[in-house]
Formats: sequence, structure tokens, C-alpha cells
Amino acid sequence: MAKAPFLSVVIPAFDEAERIPFTLIDLDRYLSRQDYSYEILVVDDGSSDATSRIVSHFSELIPRLTVLYNPDHRGKGAVMKLGMLTAKGDWRLLMDADNSVTIREFEKILPFIQPRREYDIVVASRSVRGTILKPNFPFFRRIAEWKINILSRIFFKLPVRDSLIGFKCFSRDAADRVFGATRLTEWATDLESLVLSHTMGYRTREVSFRGQFVSGGHFSFIFYLQFLWRIATIRWWLSRGRYALSHPEGRYTPPTDMSIT
Repeated sequence: MAKAPFLSVVIPAFDEAERIPFTLIDLDRYLSRQDYSYEILVVDDGSSDATSRIVSHFSELIPRLTVLYNPDHRGKGAVMKLGMLTAKGDWRLLMDADNSVTIREFEKILPFIQPRREYDIVVASRSVRGTILKPNFPFFRRIAEWKINILSRIFFKLPVRDSLIGFKCFSRDAADRVFGATRLTEWATDLESLVLSHTMGYRTREVSFRGQFVSGGHFSFIFYLQFLWRIATIRWWLSRGRYALSHPEGRYTPPTDMSIT
């Protein structure tokens, strides 16, 4: 039985044909120089463009790259769950396909997970001194996300001040338990995963990062209202015991209509 890689990089992607090549080149350039083992999983959420085809071509050049393809568009949360539970790494890093936070920022996570594991989950956070965003997010988005983070801390008593940056690293056990329990299928899974990890008692650390705002995202006033509704949904499900918080039995079974290349 092959030894599990030290790191799995999981990238949810939807219609990222223009940006994903640069992200993959950057990942390969960095990771191929490291002394730890790794794998890269791109999880295509039913893209209407050439995302999967492009990643498949890159997999011929990057041996440790795999693309998981969902034929139907199910939402970011669904492919986050699929990628994190399919990954084999001892540590599983979520990052965005636009490379707004590059793999080099993993160096700020490493001191907290090796040689001795001090934390189970380490997340990039705008609230930590030393974070640099150039250019910064648009004003409305900064205000809206600030309010979301405040409400999240009030409702769930989260130990993190920023739950919305997509650069998050989970231990194998935390990833299996947390993403085995997530129920949301869209963007609010970023928050849901941290709420569940806190509820399960996992130790979480925020770190500073260097990143950039990349235009072309999906944030809008309607999205903001939907996110507020999802906060209420998560709280309701928790209060009603709708989450499977015990350790999942067995290995995750991917959807039968998913393809792997």
C-alpha cells in the first residue's frame, strides 16, 4: 500500500479555463522543489468551458495532478467536500483556482503543523497583523464580509476572526470528520467547515498572508443576503442536531457520475 502524501492541495474550480493554467504552473514550480510528498486535486464543478480538458492536459506534464469532474454544477461547497474527502494527504490544503493566495503562503502554515502538530486547522486571515492584500477587496465587499465575520463570531463563538479566505489547511482527521458532516453545497461551506471544526473541538490557528483581489468573483448584495440566511441555517441545523458530528465510518464514496483523470 502506497504511503499517503504529506500534502494534498484541493482546488475547487468552475469555469476557470483562463486562470487555472497559471495556477497549476505556479503550483508545480513551487511544490516540485519541496522535500515533502504531495498531490494536487482540481475538482471541476461542471464547468461549461474547457477547465477539465485543460487540467487533463496539464496532468500529462504534472504526474501528481488529478482532475475530478462533476458533470452537474453543484456548488463550491459540494466540490470542496468531494475534493477534501477524496484527497489522501496527511494535510489537505484548500486554495482558490484564481491563485489569489499562492501556494507560497503555505510556508506560514508549516511551522504550526510540523515537526510537531500544534493545530488541527490553520487558516489564512485578514485579521492577523502582517497580512498584505494588493489590491484590496472592493469597499462594499470588505464591509459585507466584516459583518458576516462579526455575526459568525456572535452566533457560533468562533475562535477565528476571518472565516472567508479560501486558503485553509486541515489535518487528515479534521478533514474527514468536518467535510464528512458538511451539508451546504455553495460558498457558505467555508464558514460551515469552521463552525463544525469548532463544535468538534479541533484546534484552529489564524495566520497572516500575502494575497491579491482577483476580479471576476461572484460577490454581490444578493450573495450577501443569501450568506446571512445560511448563517441562520447553520445555527438551526446545529440546534436541531442535523449534523453528523460523530466520526464517519469507512472511506468516502464519490458520486457515481464523477469522472477522474
